[in-house]
Amino acid sequence: LLSGKTHNSFSFQEYGSITESILKSPKNVYDILIHEESDLWIDSMVQEVNALIENGTYTLHDREEAVKTGQIIPVVWVFKQKSDGRRKSRLCTRGDKQLEPSFSTYSPASQLATIRLAITFYIGQNYLMSSLDIPNAFCKADMLPVDGEIYLTQPPELFNGKVQVEELKELSKIPNLTRKMIKLRLKKQPNKVLKLHRTLYGLLQSALRWQQTLKTALFEYGFKQSILDPVLFYYKQD
Repeated sequence: LLSGKTHNSFSFQEYGSITESILKSPKNVYDILIHEESDLWIDSMVQEVNALIENGTYTLHDREEAVKTGQIIPVVWVFKQKSDGRRKSRLCTRGDKQLEPSFSTYSPASQLATIRLAITFYIGQNYLMSSLDIPNAFCKADMLPVDGEIYLTQPPELFNGKVQVEELKELSKIPNLTRKMIKLRLKKQPNKVLKLHRTLYGLLQSALRWQQTLKTALFEYGFKQSILDPVLFYYKQD
């Protein structure tokens, strides 16, 4: 979002090496449990799942019912250490395993020319530019009836839809931990799946549903959509 207030100078935050940050990021849950900062990573998993629950992203359902009424898609954890040191865990769907929707999932993306033009204009007007981040943005978009019934496999780290915190932290303290130990120690719930009520990262239609949700919200606040670039919205004050 760009504000119309004047500003005399610009400052840029030093983010550090992106490559180094990626190399530090665990590739899977096993990497997290043998990591020297495993507690921080486990806590980030808890934060992610708690955010999904608060957003009403999914509910626990019987697998037998899910097989009859919809499709079940596997999930994967994606971990990243941010350049500022924060740990981010994201639970994503395996979109490559999803049945192709019967509708177009195309969602417009920002054009570089539009961004350059906006920056040039605001610098010329000596305006202050600001930005915001919407946490778990895709998870704030509702699934629609046309999306059908979509369920997710419950990863081993979850039980009743929540992270097995104590079990994971106990496992992280075991010397020479193996993947087999993890499977044996975690509680299992193979007869349960997670029914999606809101979109999740990795789902083929997530970007489309989020764009529709954001567009509706901006219209309610009086913004107008550019006819030249569908992801550019502007607000005119009298």
